[in-house]
Amino acid sequence: MRRRRRRSATTAAGAVSVAVSPTGALTAARSASAAGPIGAGRIERRAALQTPRERADAELRAASSAHAQGQFDEAGRAYSTALREDASLLAARLGLASLQITQGQFDAAQNTLRDGLALNPQQAALALTLARLRAERGDLPGAIGLLQVGQPGAGAWTEYRAFHAAILQRADRHAEAAEHFAAALRGSPENGVWWMGLAISQAAEGRNDLARDAFSRARATGSLTPELQRYVEQRLRQVVAQRRRPVVKPRHGPAVAWRFGVGIDEDQIDRDALQCDIACEQSLVFALALERIGEIGGVKPDGRH
Repeated sequence: MRRRRRRSATTAAGAVSVAVSPTGALTAARSASAAGPIGAGRIERRAALQTPRERADAELRAASSAHAQGQFDEAGRAYSTALREDASLLAARLGLASLQITQGQFDAAQNTLRDGLALNPQQAALALTLARLRAERGDLPGAIGLLQVGQPGAGAWTEYRAFHAAILQRADRHAEAAEHFAAALRGSPENGVWWMGLAISQAAEGRNDLARDAFSRARATGSLTPELQRYVEQRLRQVVAQRRRPVVKPRHGPAVAWRFGVGIDEDQIDRDALQCDIACEQSLVFALALERIGEIGGVKPDGRH
C-alpha cells in the first residue's frame, strides 16, 4: 500500500511539474501546432485580428503587382476585394478604373468612379477622371458639372484647374476658361500650353491686347513643341493685326471658334496653323497627363483620401 501511494504521489508531482514548466508548455504548444486543428485555428484567429485597412492594403499591393505584370483578371479581383474591405481606398479605385478603361469597359469604369464620388463628392482625382471620360464621350455639361463640384477638393492642384479651363473652352465658355487658365498659371507660370489656352480664350472674348501678351508668354516659355510654336507665332501675328479691327463671328461655327478664337479672318490662317489644329486640340484638352489615371490626384502613399 505504501508503494502504491508513493507511485501515485510521484505521478501527480510529475503532472504538476509538466503543467507549470515553461519548457513543457512550449513543447506542448509546438506539438499542438504541428498536430493541425488547434494550430490552424490560431492562424485563422490571427488573420481575423487584421483590420479592414490592413487587409485592403494587402490586396492593393497584390493588385498593383498583378497589374504591372499584365495579369489583368487577377488585378481586377484584387482591386475589387480591396474596395470591399475599404471603400475609401483611393489608389484601389483609381487602379480599378484605369484597368477597366484599358480593357474598354467604360461603363464599368464610370460606375467605379461614381461609387467613389458618392462617398466623397469633392474627391478631386475621381472627379477629374470621370470628367475626362464624360468629355471624351461628348458630354461637356456633365464633365463641367463634375469639375465644379470637385473644385473645392482640388485646392491648389494646377492640373485640375487647367483641365477645367480646357473643357470650358471647348464648350465655348471662354470667360470662365480664361479665369481657370489664369489660376493654373499662377501655380505653374512656365507652362506654355496653358498660356496658349489663356490667349485663345482671351482672343475669343475680343481681348486682343491680353491675348497678345499671353501668346508672347507662351512662346517665351520654350516648352512648346515645334508645331505648337508655329501655331502660337501665327496666332500672335493675327492678334497684332486685329488689334483695331471689329470682332466678327467665324463662319464655321463653335468648333473653329474654340480652335482659333472668335474675331479671326480665317483666310489668313496658313497651312502650318491648319496642320496644327489637331495637335492644339489634343494639347489643350487631352494631353494633361490624364492617361495615367492611377497616378493623378496626388494620391498619398497609403492610397487614401
